Amino acid sequence: MGQKYTISIERYRHFFILLLIVIFVSFFIIVVALLNIFSKKLFESDSTKLEKISLENLNNIPEVMISKHVLVAASRNYRCSYYDCFNVYRCGRKGSDQISVYVYPLRKYVDEHGLSIGPQMTKEYYAILKAIVNSRYYSPNPEEACILVPSIDTLNQNRLRLKEVSQALGLLPYWYGGENHLIWNMLPGSSPDYNTVVDLALGNA
Repeated sequence: MGQKYTISIERYRHFFILLLIVIFVSFFIIVVALLNIFSKKLFESDSTKLEKISLENLNNIPEVMISKHVLVAASRNYRCSYYDCFNVYRCGRKGSDQISVYVYPLRKYVDEHGLSIGPQMTKEYYAILKAIVNSRYYSPNPEEACILVPSIDTLNQNRLRLKEVSQALGLLPYWYGGENHLIWNMLPGSSPDYNTVVDLALGNA
């Protein structure tokens, strides 16, 4: 009788140990799942805090002084192609095949004497930036963007101070040698010898 009682206790003990293991594993899985959900929501909430850039009040844009000692961005990569200079891994980070575009906030770049390194933004370039910002492809988060567009008007090379503009491009916080940056230009070179590409130090842009 005592031996049967001991065997029953042993069976129940193994059962409860197994039950505790199952409960512990289930609890661990639930905790990990909840942490993943909360971390994802936290990331999404941080992204939504980023506001769309303002294209209003062009006469009151923050100034950035370009020192003459600032290094010029790397020269243009003449062998640049989609396979060499474009980082495709920046695209589709949200699990979507849609291209996302980031536009840098408006800034007025001046030299050490307070003189502008380029012209006031043209209506044409303003229209380009506005079209991007108001499109479904715009992203306020540069870390998620596939393409990055500087807010420096580079449409007409004849109105640019090439060295200073190249320095300003190199100072952009996400420039990284021009990777995935899109530079807009309609008049490269200068009269009468126009070029096929604007004469700026663009690196891989």
